[in-house]
Amino acid sequence: MAEATRIAARAMQEIGFWPTSQDETTGFLRGEKTEKITLGMETMTIYLAVKVMEVAPGTIRAAAECSVSSNMAYWDEGGECVDRFESAFNRLIVEAARNRVRHPPPSDFRPAPAPEPVVPVEPGGPAGGKEYSL
Repeated sequence: MAEATRIAARAMQEIGFWPTSQDETTGFLRGEKTEKITLGMETMTIYLAVKVMEVAPGTIRAAAECSVSSNMAYWDEGGECVDRFESAFNRLIVEAARNRVRHPPPSDFRPAPAPEPVVPVEPGGPAGGKEYSL
């Protein structure tokens, strides 16, 4: 879930949104971008909220919703915003899955042998043998 949330944040950045909050445990993130309107005299902020969820084991889905700041009386580009996010998200998910393909080890692969235990040597007296006095 955390990796899919990070991928959703990357998709959000690709379409021009700045992620403002991100919770990888729940799969929720929110972003925004500001655009100028009416010949650059006013601005509007577009908000994008995304919930990433695992539909089936190994299947990730993102539900996105776009909204606009309250200074806009009418805005009909929410569908385009969601479509752009979903296409970027799906492309990044496919790329991540392609990079994640695991290759089996070669057939002649053998794991390293376990190290042999070290047997402690007990200290003894002088080396055995006869002593001579001259």
